[in-house]
Amino acid sequence: MTVAISNNGKYVAACGMDENHTIAIFDWKNNKCIASGKGPSADVWSIGFNSQDNQLVLTSTRQVLFYTWSNGIFKNNRGTGWDTTPGAIPSQAITGNYLFTGSHDGKIHQWEGREIKHTYTKAHTGIIYAMAPRTKTPGIITGGKDGLVKLWKIEGGKLVLEKHFDIKDMGIKSMQPQVKSVQEHPKNGFVLVGTRGGEILEFSENVKMAKNPRLLLKSHYNHELWGLTPHPNKSEFLTVGRDGVLGMWDCKERRQMRYAKLDCGADA
Repeated sequence: MTVAISNNGKYVAACGMDENHTIAIFDWKNNKCIASGKGPSADVWSIGFNSQDNQLVLTSTRQVLFYTWSNGIFKNNRGTGWDTTPGAIPSQAITGNYLFTGSHDGKIHQWEGREIKHTYTKAHTGIIYAMAPRTKTPGIITGGKDGLVKLWKIEGGKLVLEKHFDIKDMGIKSMQPQVKSVQEHPKNGFVLVGTRGGEILEFSENVKMAKNPRLLLKSHYNHELWGLTPHPNKSEFLTVGRDGVLGMWDCKERRQMRYAKLDCGADA
């Protein structure tokens, strides 16, 4: 399921994983569904409200769809202007009147209305899994399969790369340094990054912290987790999973203290 919250905080939009990829918008305070209907036939990768909260943008496989609604009924239009046949479109970011989408081949598309206005080729190498609007500077943050986190600013109506971080170069030794989620703090500008390897990292504009991000969480990341045993005397426990990770956890701090990578998965 993909979920988005409106800019005014009043509505929640969701697209299900059922056969029809059903879309619904809820007035969550009043526990009321204000619109619902069928989504596209292909899987939906992302969903978001425009800046006026009167349109939904859905990115899917081979298409970007723009949904409006009236009296509980959706109406949609396809985005146009592709230079080549699009594949998966996993991510989007809306900042002000700007819409950006990320593609399977590392391109960023900038939209004007329902038409592509600019294409930024080789923004990443491979899939752009994550996008988010910046909060302190007009622009977006992107993250991809290549392990890069890129901070872009908008100048003259176009994206300009400001800086980037490479998860592969960090000392965290990520199990899988693919960037799956990015978000910027609205006040201090810190950037949170989630990886395929089960880590959550915190970056700042500080040079030292940019090179050595704060590791907030490191966890299991793949397959099933079967093994768990508590320490007989301390508020600690061990876990081991079929991802081959052995982790030691602090109950009071609610964090992983240390870990080891085994040669194979384990159940106990």
